[in-house]
Amino acid sequence: MPIVEVLTPPSLNSRLETTARRYATRLAVQDETRALTFAEFSDEVGTLAERLQLVIEPGDHVAVQLPRGLDYIVAAYAIWQAGGVYLPLDDQWPSSRIEGILQRSHVRVLIHASQAGHGMALTELAAEPRAELPAAGTPAYIIHTSGTTGEPKGVVVSHESLLHLVDSHQRDIYQVNGVTEGPVVINASFCFDSALERMALVALGYSVQVVSDRVRKSPHELVSYLRDNQIVNVDLVPSHLKVLLSAGLNQKCNALRLVIVGGEAIDAELWRELAANEAVYINVYGPTENTINTSFCEIRGETPHIGRPFENVACLILDEGGQRCPPGEDGELLVTGRHLALGYYNAPALTSRAFVNLEGVRYYRTGDRVRQNEQGNLLFLGRIDDQVKINGFRIELADVQNNLAQLPGVQYAAVTPIKLPSGQGLLASVVRHADTAGQTLASLETLLG
Repeated sequence: MPIVEVLTPPSLNSRLETTARRYATRLAVQDETRALTFAEFSDEVGTLAERLQLVIEPGDHVAVQLPRGLDYIVAAYAIWQAGGVYLPLDDQWPSSRIEGILQRSHVRVLIHASQAGHGMALTELAAEPRAELPAAGTPAYIIHTSGTTGEPKGVVVSHESLLHLVDSHQRDIYQVNGVTEGPVVINASFCFDSALERMALVALGYSVQVVSDRVRKSPHELVSYLRDNQIVNVDLVPSHLKVLLSAGLNQKCNALRLVIVGGEAIDAELWRELAANEAVYINVYGPTENTINTSFCEIRGETPHIGRPFENVACLILDEGGQRCPPGEDGELLVTGRHLALGYYNAPALTSRAFVNLEGVRYYRTGDRVRQNEQGNLLFLGRIDDQVKINGFRIELADVQNNLAQLPGVQYAAVTPIKLPSGQGLLASVVRHADTAGQTLASLETLLG
């Protein structure tokens, strides 16, 4: 009988294996409660992967709902090693949102904190058979973004796209700025796709530290943390960066050499402040549907822009009539190439509207309005729809409005974006039923989650 070789899809795990052998005693991951060397981290990943292999098949969806900490990183690598697809959940989300995602995403296993309070527990779920994916590739993770129907959209991204993003960042951002190792932090939520880029740094030999919720929500405590732990690289959304600069980020964090800024548009005032700084600030742009980041640039000069696409990533600007825009004219940005997501999980109609074929090439319609300047850089000009970004999270106004309208006692609801001193915000207005006069706005906010 001939021997059939089973080919494992490329993933970060093979790189982690090499790194763990090379730097066995180096700090790999750390949070506020514990720290693991590369050898210890690799062992924990392997142990959890063995447990998962007993209950999942290759391609099964595995959700992770844990208190914020390094266990999320262990779980992601273990899921990949076991052949599963990583799906992060936020422990602070309303239970209805979590239950809806588990059901719609056909999650096979949920990883959660054990009742004893130590370690991770696995719960098998009665999931329906997985839906077919709209494009070829080996799924690595599913990240949920806001949807116009009131239900979150699950974006499926392949291992191939994630690896290309990681290699592009190394070549064009980290290596050219001399940041090839050292302590870095995960500041974003694990349900925000930029956390995947940070988690990938473990496989490359960086020491990744998970900042606690308490610290990351206090500007002065976070600046002190970055200073005391000699952090060399951090990623921040512009609204968060502003308050950290006010708290002394540039003056106190001497080890900080590279700051990646993304998730929101940078205004002209902040851009000029960053351009005048000695530290290197890199502006990155990209929707979740194009694997975290599409384009990048070093923040220099007077005019904010989002730079140019990474290698093997292409951009197309179309006017309202679907024709290509020449440089200098505004239009909708479409993206294609090696970073393109596989589509939305279990949502074929939504996928077909957002991912389109033009002249035989598959593109994602970003909904972002841009213009290409004379230097070839892309200028971000806003949205062509009602989507907004708050603290780096994409929010569809219809999503919030639909969920408000479903709350008890609410007859009608309307939501509009507003500018606040801390950044973008939302203003919600509701019309109550006549028999719910005793209901307060605070109670509605609690129900909305």
